[in-house]
Amino acid sequence: MNDFKSYASRDLNRLGPDGSDQKRWARHGSTRWLWKDQDVREAIRYVIEKQGEDMAVFVGGEL
Repeated sequence: MNDFKSYASRDLNRLGPDGSDQKRWARHGSTRWLWKDQDVREAIRYVIEKQGEDMAVFVGGEL
């Protein structure tokens, strides 16, 4: 993940007008703990249905 953030930050710094000193990432800022099956189902539902236009989904079986 750190490599991804580094590459993305370099490109954003190169392309963006907001300067290279911009803090871009939070450390574990969006970590969600998925301890139960219901937690996993809700996270999947959020990713598929709650972020704008619905995504195409392949359903392989029940969780």
